[in-house]
Amino acid sequence: MYRKSFGSLIAAALLAAAAAGCASSPPANCICEVGKRQSPIDLAGAVPAELPAIEFGYGGTVEAEVFDTGKSVQVDFAAGHRPWIAVRGERFELVEFHFHEPAEHVVGSEKHAMELHFVNENQVGELAVVGVFLEATAAEPQPVIARIWATVPERPRERVPITLAPGDLLPADRRYVRYAGSLTTGACAEGVRWHVLGGQLAVTPRQVREYRHPNSARAVQPLNGRPVLVGG
Repeated sequence: MYRKSFGSLIAAALLAAAAAGCASSPPANCICEVGKRQSPIDLAGAVPAELPAIEFGYGGTVEAEVFDTGKSVQVDFAAGHRPWIAVRGERFELVEFHFHEPAEHVVGSEKHAMELHFVNENQVGELAVVGVFLEATAAEPQPVIARIWATVPERPRERVPITLAPGDLLPADRRYVRYAGSLTTGACAEGVRWHVLGGQLAVTPRQVREYRHPNSARAVQPLNGRPVLVGG
């Protein structure tokens, strides 16, 4: 489901990369090397702006599947049963969410323990990703994270059903930093609308240690003059 959802976007990114003159590189890595709108980035210096609030339809409990991709722990949502977000009235459905350790985005010298990416898709296959920083400051385990860690199977790509409410993984502060970027894994397809929330989700230090894919963050990428705005 994950690969099918992004097939058209990745194909378009590879064609654009070939036109940019990187045909000598392996196709899967081409845009990762030469793309000018890559993620993650340093969010320091974001300019205050009048950005619309993100409307989250993540509150209901839904059925999903949890699995280990081999590089991350991921939770997938089936078509027809997906939570959603809306930005300026445009609706994006939640395809999946996954984790990175440490966090991929940074804010100057400030680095976070982990980062959660909610990957949302509209009707024409465009992506809007919501990023949430995880901080190892909680005294008690974060309950949804605890259930995911306990449920994910040991064997990569083996799927196990799980029921959860994605909204339970959102911080109270939902102001965000917005910029145009890319996927941070796979073919690094560009054209992704990033929204990194200002609030953090508190987990315990043990929950961070128990994550099975440490050092799974991509390096910070050049900004290349892109506007980075904060508001909401």
